[in-house]
Amino acid sequence: MICHSDCGKALRRAQAMRDVSIAELAKELDCHVNKISRWRHTPDMKFSRVLWFCNRFDLTLDEFHSLGR
Repeated sequence: MICHSDCGKALRRAQAMRDVSIAELAKELDCHVNKISRWRHTPDMKFSRVLWFCNRFDLTLDEFHSLGR
C-alpha cells in the first residue's frame, strides 16, 4: 500500500517539528543518510515505512498525512 499525500514533505516537516536530524534517523533505521535523503524528497513511500515514521514522531496517520499537504 502506498500513501498518496506527499510523504517526503510530511517527513521533512515531522523532522523539523521534533528536531530530528537525517543522521539520527539513519542510525535508528540502520541505513545510509542518502536513503533518508531520498525518502525526504519522494512524494510516496511504502505504507509500512509511513507507519514507522508515525510511531517514531508520535503522530497519527492523519497527522502525518496532513503534514504532507
